[in-house]
Amino acid sequence: YGEGRYIGYRGLDATNRPVAYPFGHGLSYTNFAYSSLDLAICPVAKSTGQDTPVLTVTFTVSNTGDRAGAAVPQVYPGFPDTTIDRCVRELKAFRRVELEPGQRQTVT
Repeated sequence: YGEGRYIGYRGLDATNRPVAYPFGHGLSYTNFAYSSLDLAICPVAKSTGQDTPVLTVTFTVSNTGDRAGAAVPQVYPGFPDTTIDRCVRELKAFRRVELEPGQRQTVT
């Protein structure tokens, strides 16, 4: 591939082009709401291990529809001011959450 790491979504982000059908577009029979976003940032130090999380994202997912369903929230951190050649944003975490109507769950 001549695009290197900039294929698919990464290429569209790099060229500022819109996505026709985003991942998960239209695949649910219910509705979800996201609220109570909290970001916990831990400073990076020389002693920070490679697998040590430096950003923890916590939020609430609510099923606001009238049917049971599953949501798959995704976290795409970005580095807008970096001078390093890297993608605009990268998928770093996702979680499948199954909820009954009216049910909510906190996701970390």
